[in-house]
Amino acid sequence: MAEEILSKNVAPGDVLRLIVYAVPNIISYSFPFSALVGGLMAVGRLVGDNEILAMQSAGIPLTAIALPIFTLGLIFGILSYFSNDVLLPAGTMKFNTLYREILYSNPALELEAYSIKRYRDRVIATGKVEAGTIEDILIFDQDEKKNRRTINASKGVLDKNYGSGGIISLRLYDVVSIVSDQKRRGFYEYSRADVMEYNILLKDISLAVHSLTPREKSVRDILSVIEEKKNQLAQRVTHNRQQEEQLREDLSAVYLENFLAGKTSLGPRITAKQEQLKTARERDIRDRSLQMHLLEFHKKIALPAACVIFLLFAFPAGVLTRKGGRSIGFGIGLFVCMLYWGFLFAGQTLGIRSNLSPWIAIWAGNLVILASGIILLFIRSRR
Repeated sequence: MAEEILSKNVAPGDVLRLIVYAVPNIISYSFPFSALVGGLMAVGRLVGDNEILAMQSAGIPLTAIALPIFTLGLIFGILSYFSNDVLLPAGTMKFNTLYREILYSNPALELEAYSIKRYRDRVIATGKVEAGTIEDILIFDQDEKKNRRTINASKGVLDKNYGSGGIISLRLYDVVSIVSDQKRRGFYEYSRADVMEYNILLKDISLAVHSLTPREKSVRDILSVIEEKKNQLAQRVTHNRQQEEQLREDLSAVYLENFLAGKTSLGPRITAKQEQLKTARERDIRDRSLQMHLLEFHKKIALPAACVIFLLFAFPAGVLTRKGGRSIGFGIGLFVCMLYWGFLFAGQTLGIRSNLSPWIAIWAGNLVILASGIILLFIRSRR
């Protein structure tokens, strides 16, 4: 990110600030994994040097030896929660604000080489970008009559006064424009031009690029959105039930009408009502955005909790590795990290694509590691 921004002549101080604001987004995942690997390596080193054996020989119980490790896990969990709930939203907002300021002074930042960007009602595909010149530009947007338009240009040059008035001005060369008529299917308007001025509103770019995702919100904000979306979903479910009841009443009325008229065959009205009723019954009413917010809410809690759970697993696992010390601890930690990440990734994917409970989807990895830690503790206590 720094290399890309510095190449667009952005001040090094602003680049450094962007990196600092982006750090919480990175470290929010690192706390539980670093706690696990660090705990395993530390305990493995103590076992390899016979330090735990010496402490037990001196009369120090295993629980007292484990207490500092679990305390550190609790501290890491609190720091992880603080990073996810406070630093991440604040850093994201600061990042977005600074990025908008940089974008308004240097719009070329968003026009990357060989990329496809969506800005509200337009899509821009670019080829090679060098010294303010963009090769092979393809733009999909709408004209003033809301007809779909495709603009193809061999190259485009940024206006030297770009950004003035909140507009990016592109001068396109060798332009071919095709506009499809929405009212008349199959009709197109075709035009060519040697030069074309094309303007993009900077506010469209800033709105499209910088929108807070559920992961970047605080727990309080996520719960507020969840409550709102649950109410909306409940209204949709109630409305669908009312439609079912109305369709049943209409179908009963049509049956009664046919019976009184002496008709024995099903008419088109009954068939249509039956199809409508079947559709209403089988309608799957879900809110994907609500599911994503629920998943992120549980993740905000599950990741900090993993710091304690991982160290609950790390202590007995490290004690049971009599040889190898830190190397064995690092290997076990790497394997468990991959296993947990697989659970987390698969759970989030299934949680979005299906009706899987967000609690199960996110907490499955924690529960597996917790159960493994308890089993290892039981085995160690029996020795």
